[in-house]
Amino acid sequence: MLPLELVSIENEVPKTTSLVVAKFFGKRHSDVLRAISKLDCSDEFSLRNFAQSDFVDERGRVRQMTSMTKDGFIFLVMGFTGRQAARLKETYINEFNRMSDALSQRQNSLMYQYNKVTIAYDTATRNASDAGRALAMLGKQIKPDLQERLEQLEQQMQLVLNFGQEKADTLHQDEMSAHSLIKGN
Repeated sequence: MLPLELVSIENEVPKTTSLVVAKFFGKRHSDVLRAISKLDCSDEFSLRNFAQSDFVDERGRVRQMTSMTKDGFIFLVMGFTGRQAARLKETYINEFNRMSDALSQRQNSLMYQYNKVTIAYDTATRNASDAGRALAMLGKQIKPDLQERLEQLEQQMQLVLNFGQEKADTLHQDEMSAHSLIKGN
């Protein structure tokens, strides 16, 4: 693990700052800023890879620093020389690559999750559509058949109920007749 956070993520892009470069390479921050201002690169490259911002130093003063992408960093440190500079450049490049890999894995993980949710959504939509077709079939085919059978059973029950009522009336008349016979005798 490196003692200093060399690379951070800003808006999903691995970046470093002139402050970190100065500290890591053992240079004065003002010398790093001067080196950046003297880079002989196109305005387009500079706009894509370097951004000015402010920071508050240890004395509470607002100071200027430069944020840079991997390409900006490499362009800057190409001018740094010596064995130690070479070793530090390699360490920095490895750190940028590690951060890029971490971002890539996170994006791949998000893509995996997105694909998984998409499959679940499509399956739920298909199941809902199948259920809708089943309900439609119930309404068009099965329900009328069941309704017709219910009506038939209700008619049969009416006959039984009517017959039962007629039988009850007959029994009641028979009881009345029997009762009047008993009284009349």
